Amino acid sequence: MISGYLGKSEAFDLALGEFALAYAGETIRDHTALVAAVKAGRIDALVEEDL
Repeated sequence: MISGYLGKSEAFDLALGEFALAYAGETIRDHTALVAAVKAGRIDALVEEDL
């Protein structure tokens, strides 16, 4: 099992948490760029009001 490989250290837990926080920030930046591109007309997108 994975738990046997990882052992009892918190290193993996901490690394996974750090990755999750960093990835959350990346997701926010990506979404912000997407919204800006849609508003500028650089890409087309369906928005909820159009459905």
